[in-house]
Amino acid sequence: MLELYCALTLRRVQDVVERVCCIPADFHRRGDVSIVRLLAESGYDTASNAVTVTVIQQHLENHPQMIDDWAAYSCDKRCEGWFFDSYFSVGHYSTVAGVTCQQTFSKRSLACAEFIKHELDLILERIS
Repeated sequence: MLELYCALTLRRVQDVVERVCCIPADFHRRGDVSIVRLLAESGYDTASNAVTVTVIQQHLENHPQMIDDWAAYSCDKRCEGWFFDSYFSVGHYSTVAGVTCQQTFSKRSLACAEFIKHELDLILERIS
């Protein structure tokens, strides 16, 4: 029974990761939905602890186009919050403090995964 639960849990986490990684593409494709709505539809709020940077990175490495989608999403943002740039850097920008928490990574997939995790957790924090 425990094996079945673990298999279902793993499948659920993978499904949430797939949906989360598709958020920027879905946002552009659907055109009539907010990022907050897409995040809610992904199920991330109930699985956020299991959706780790490592799990996200593994998914991105198998789907590199999703990294480009998230890079475009970050570039299109015109507000305070997390960013991900072409130098494999992730950081937080605010109009008061400027850039803080900036970190550079050796792999683009890892930088993007860090950005996604920070971005989604910040959105959840803001809507809670």
